[in-house]
Amino acid sequence: LSYQCNPRYKYAEARPSACTKVGFRAEWSPRPACELIKCKVSLPPIDGTSYKPAHTSLFTPGATLNVTCGARHWISTTQQISAVSTCKNDGKWSIRPICQEVTCSNQRDPSVWRWDIYWGQSVRLGTSVDFTCRSGYKRTNGSPKVTCTRDGWKPNPPCQEITCDSRDIQSANIADGGKQIYKNYETAYFTCKGSQDWFSLTCSENGWQGNVYCRGKKEHYKCIHF
Repeated sequence: LSYQCNPRYKYAEARPSACTKVGFRAEWSPRPACELIKCKVSLPPIDGTSYKPAHTSLFTPGATLNVTCGARHWISTTQQISAVSTCKNDGKWSIRPICQEVTCSNQRDPSVWRWDIYWGQSVRLGTSVDFTCRSGYKRTNGSPKVTCTRDGWKPNPPCQEITCDSRDIQSANIADGGKQIYKNYETAYFTCKGSQDWFSLTCSENGWQGNVYCRGKKEHYKCIHF
């Protein structure tokens, strides 16, 4: 027997109905029937999730459910702690009505050489961990730790590449035209104006390092990198 359910209804049994002999009678098995589509929630809700209404587990299409998450949980996005989910005609919720705990994972970051957590470990919201930057990088803002937040690890990125902007020195010209950005340990060469003197400055984690030699005058030059 083939039949079709009306909108907002579904088959009571997934298998088709067949005419079956039962004793001296013939009956449909399973009985051809449709039932109203409903959305379900598990009660009591899991830790970090609460519902309103609080004591109803079955909802008809069009009904709504208010979902509120705990302080360490989220729904839809890590910034969202509450949502209104609507039961759809197919028996599914418009938003999955389960809150998830905010965690940060040990993701691959090209600037970080080592995290103080093991691979695959999930760190809970508010937890801070130590880390080590790769060669040629330094800690962002000098922060000794990264902290798990609703936006992921902060600061982000945890490490920044060590670079120095091209420097303009009034008494000298940069040799070979120079370039705009220098990386860690790269050296810029300068020639003094009005003389054959020259000197070099090297990019470091703390900015340009080196001595300026011009017009027979030696001057220690140190620029802090921002």
